Amino acid sequence: MRKKKICFLIVWIQIFVIFFSGCHVTRHTVFPDVWEQAQTYQQLGYPSIRRYTGMIATTNDYLSNRGLQHEGIIVDPYFTVTANGVSIPSYAVAVYSGIANAGVIHSFCSFETDLSQQPVQLSLTSMATILEPRIFPNPGNNNLSAIDKTLTATLTEYGTYTFMTRFPGADYSCTVQIRPISDENAEIQQYIDLYGAENVTIFEPGIHEPKYLKLDSNSVLYLKKGAYLLAKHVHDINSAEDETKSDERTTGRYGVIDANQFENVTIAGHGIIDMSRLDLHERNGMNFINGKNLTIKDVTLLNSGNWNIYVYRVEGITIDGVTILGSRINSDGINICNSKNATISHCFVRTGDDWL
Repeated sequence: MRKKKICFLIVWIQIFVIFFSGCHVTRHTVFPDVWEQAQTYQQLGYPSIRRYTGMIATTNDYLSNRGLQHEGIIVDPYFTVTANGVSIPSYAVAVYSGIANAGVIHSFCSFETDLSQQPVQLSLTSMATILEPRIFPNPGNNNLSAIDKTLTATLTEYGTYTFMTRFPGADYSCTVQIRPISDENAEIQQYIDLYGAENVTIFEPGIHEPKYLKLDSNSVLYLKKGAYLLAKHVHDINSAEDETKSDERTTGRYGVIDANQFENVTIAGHGIIDMSRLDLHERNGMNFINGKNLTIKDVTLLNSGNWNIYVYRVEGITIDGVTILGSRINSDGINICNSKNATISHCFVRTGDDWL
């Protein structure tokens, strides 16, 4: 009798461990990115989505393209997203649609998970009935389907996927980034070991308002998850004459992030750089001029007043996993000029002008 009780206890413990191990896989291996400062369009003072997207200029004049008085992202008014049953906070940016010649909402969200344990069962529920759903890029074998207002898909590969729920219409689109589970502190330590702590600038979660960020050789700018860089408005640009204004240099104006005559510069991390407060043509998002070995990975850029990433006379360029969203004319995504040995991969760009 004693042996039977012991055997029963062992079996019960094994069942207990297996059960809760299964719960652990389902509940604790999806980690969404959260932007706590995001507000709804109503909280920003817009009475409707139409009024919010109406701020997007459809002309090229300076006054219509002035910087905003608030952050560029809002809480997504269109989609509710889950991954393996876990709620994924979704956000949105107003972008320009050439098809509609108007401002529209583009939704986005991101999370980390371990695909070796299980694929992602993704669900997007829209405020509108889903018609002609599409996924780009299409990984195949994704079981994409839609019933009424809910789209579902099975994803087995990491990457950035854009779901269009009313193809070929450009509105009601949501970009979902799926990443492997990362260790930010370990990654930062690797940079410190390589370049020294004094050359690694770290932005912690929360809002930061930089005016200029100038990077020297052998330096790293790291934006932790939740870090939100809100670029300061510096120059009022209301006319072509205003565009001749300069910073402390003899000619021209610095970007939000600048490196000149450099070697080994890295910008990394899953933070956001928001340039919504800048006027049209006020300055570029990033300038990299005359250098070697440039890496930009994982960051998100929003609403630049001019070119987002400008690279000139640089050798050895890696741009990977970058997301760029915006609306204004001349807000080119990635401009690589007179440079060589450049690799661009796993990026998503939707702006008011050229993406590359």
